[in-house]
Amino acid sequence: DQEEHVFTYALYPHKEGWRAAGTVAEAYKLNQPLRAELQAGESGSFSYVSVDAPNVVIETVKKAEDGKGIVVRMYESENSYTKAKVKVAGEYGKAFVCNLLEEEEQEAPVQAGEIAVTLKPYEVVTLKLV
Repeated sequence: DQEEHVFTYALYPHKEGWRAAGTVAEAYKLNQPLRAELQAGESGSFSYVSVDAPNVVIETVKKAEDGKGIVVRMYESENSYTKAKVKVAGEYGKAFVCNLLEEEEQEAPVQAGEIAVTLKPYEVVTLKLV
């Protein structure tokens, strides 16, 4: 490499272990800074996709490659077997657990607008909402 490179690094001192200190969340804050936009309408907070487990990171929300539905890709970040519930705003009839090629493997249970998923340690899970 002969070109000029720019990079950012940070030291994050903490008392607890890396899990309790929220190191993964801090790394995301450093590498993907918050972007705020002024919007007209209702005040308050809104999240299109959320998960109830702090160790599950939603990495991607996008249109499905086949154009039919929305894909939500997440992973478990703390080497922990985790049962989580994913909430998605919007209309969808069914949810499927897919492989990374977005091929449906099994239907995911949906109850009261929440999708139940189970993640193994460091596992990547892809959901397709149709």
